[in-house]
Amino acid sequence: MSRKISIIILILLAICYCTYFLLTQKESSYVTKVISSTEFVLDFNKNFSIKNVDCFDAYFSEKNKILAKKFNISEKEAFIIGNLGKYWTKNILENRKVQPEENNLIFYKFGYFEKLSDTPYAIIDGEISNKYAFDKLLKSIRNTEYVIVSNDIAYPINKNLKLDEYVIIKKSQYDRVLKKNSLKSKQNFIATSST
Repeated sequence: MSRKISIIILILLAICYCTYFLLTQKESSYVTKVISSTEFVLDFNKNFSIKNVDCFDAYFSEKNKILAKKFNISEKEAFIIGNLGKYWTKNILENRKVQPEENNLIFYKFGYFEKLSDTPYAIIDGEISNKYAFDKLLKSIRNTEYVIVSNDIAYPINKNLKLDEYVIIKKSQYDRVLKKNSLKSKQNFIATSST
């Protein structure tokens, strides 16, 4: 008799534990697309944005023009910073499981807002949140030539250029890839012509 009571108590405890676990489990989503450092698409159809923080757009925009003037940088530099911020965010969040909160995304028990606010990409209360990192990034951008690459073709950065899919990379990286691919195609040509 006491054995049956023990089993019933264990079953009831297991049910209570499972119920508690299910009720306290937070809603999870996947970041399926990163639009900018503060805007995302969750589960293919839910738009989500982090409030109280701003960032440069990854395209030429009126907002970038205003922010560039405010922070005494060029529109081209604002465009590059917006793209670098977007790439940083994609690397951290895209295709990852997150728990959306009111003004944050939690991933691996870390808050995205806290991580973003420590980067040169975040603008909080109208000011760059990490001025030292921003100045360091800006110096690097000013000493490096960047290009827009679309369909393996590099274009100089120009706000009149309209492309659907592109990446921003250092011109030196593009030149290395081009040289590497050129060597491969020469090797392939030599290999096919000698047979």
